[in-house]
Amino acid sequence: MNGRTRPAAIGPAVTLALGLALLSLDPTRGLAQSASGDSGSQGAASILADQVRAQGHHCDKPLEAHVDPDLSLPGQKAWILTCSNATYSIQLRPGKAAQIDQLSEGQ
Repeated sequence: MNGRTRPAAIGPAVTLALGLALLSLDPTRGLAQSASGDSGSQGAASILADQVRAQGHHCDKPLEAHVDPDLSLPGQKAWILTCSNATYSIQLRPGKAAQIDQLSEGQ
């Protein structure tokens, strides 16, 4: 032996943590991946609701989210988030806070 130790292998838990960290760096990619499949609307709604709350708005219970093609721009997805207490238009902007506009109150 030459006194050197072999580097530890990266296990599945570390790989998962790195993947989640990378997704958090690009919220647009994370939302796009979350929005695929039948439960995608709920997954995207939950992530968008967290963003809405982090920026000082209220979303008591996220119900549904979908991409708004009319407001979306290349590299900037716009979403409509329906919460139990309000509906929001959310435009995701890479490297900046989301543009959030309340469209209506209550359901």
